[in-house]
Amino acid sequence: MFGIRLKLCTFLCGIAVSDVCAVEVYTPVELQAVNGTDARLKCTFTSSAPISVQASVSWNFRPLSGGIEESVFYYQEQPYTPTSGKFKGRAVWSGDIRRGDASITIRDLKFSDNGTYSCHVKNPPEDVHGQAGELQLRVVSTVSHSEMKILLGAMGGAIVLAIVLIVTVASIRACRQHRRQRTELEKNPQYNHSEETECLSLEHRHEQKPQEEVEELKSSQEEICQEEVQELKSSQEEICQEEVEELKSSQEEICQEKVQELKSSLEKICHEKVQVHLKSDS
Repeated sequence: MFGIRLKLCTFLCGIAVSDVCAVEVYTPVELQAVNGTDARLKCTFTSSAPISVQASVSWNFRPLSGGIEESVFYYQEQPYTPTSGKFKGRAVWSGDIRRGDASITIRDLKFSDNGTYSCHVKNPPEDVHGQAGELQLRVVSTVSHSEMKILLGAMGGAIVLAIVLIVTVASIRACRQHRRQRTELEKNPQYNHSEETECLSLEHRHEQKPQEEVEELKSSQEEICQEEVQELKSSQEEICQEEVEELKSSQEEICQEKVQELKSSLEKICHEKVQVHLKSDS
């Protein structure tokens, strides 16, 4: 009696171990690809037992109209590409069996490739029967609406990124130009010291003003913050342009005054010399 119970327990434990060590295969239900392109048929698997060197992957194809299955690809320790049939030279290995990836790629898709593809994975000696997953391949002439949305979204993101880069480069160039103009004005010998002090104080105030406003705008909404930052940038550029124009006008006025003074002094000297000459003749 005890021997019968022991045999029954051993049989049940064997069934439990076989269930635990079974391979689980995962494939997408459907795959859509464009005619003339390459399609990766994804197939992954898991196993509670370590993947042995004897593990194998078999890919088969069944047309939509039905009929006999055709071998597409076989892998065991190394890939074995088909040597005949419609998939000769077109089915290639694109998986990694050590990581549970049994995927393949079909190159140069044709409309005749429409059908059901099965991925059968075995992991002996723990699992000699293995399991299979199936996916439906649809070869179409154009990209579907959902894929067009993805492409348009990617293009839109690239355009936005390009605009941001252009604005950033333009801002850097404007800042460098402003610094260059300020340096040239400081090197001018006719530069008024009082105007320089006033310009620097205005610039210092305008540098502090954005920092104070940014601290205040942290608690406000994001849209208001962006608008005010844009206004601050435009106001700074206008003020800097006005200061440059004022400096230019002040320099022109100073030059004109000096020219007038020189003219008047020359006329005075000439007049005095004429008077002296007349007195000497008389």
